[in-house]
Amino acid sequence: MSSDYGITWSQFNEGFQDSTGTWFCSQINIRSIAFMGTDIYAGTDCGVWKRSIEVLGINELSNNGQFTLYPNPNKGKFEIHTSSINEVDIEIFSFLGEKVFSTTNFTEKSIEIDLSNSLKGIYFVKLYDGEKVLSKKIVIQ
Repeated sequence: MSSDYGITWSQFNEGFQDSTGTWFCSQINIRSIAFMGTDIYAGTDCGVWKRSIEVLGINELSNNGQFTLYPNPNKGKFEIHTSSINEVDIEIFSFLGEKVFSTTNFTEKSIEIDLSNSLKGIYFVKLYDGEKVLSKKIVIQ
């Protein structure tokens, strides 16, 4: 688990053991990850692991319509629209916390992003608007 976009990592094995502490299997490989509502699911060799994203520190804040992403999901090309009257900073992180895009002091109402050379998966778009930090998930197929 990482709470600082992958700079540091800590072990988070809770959920892969039964109530007595016995491991379900000797090696756990995560084969798939999915989000549904406020939960994250990890498909493993031993079954499915489920946790609330709030417990893991992945908090997607309500942005009250201050920015939208379209289309979502997409093939790597999408637009970010903002209703902010301030300069904003935009950062996009991979699911593993790697920063894949960044721009500062953005003043336009929309920007087209091209991540078509990036891996397929879930990304997190963060928009920094003054004291507010807004975030959304986007899926590249």
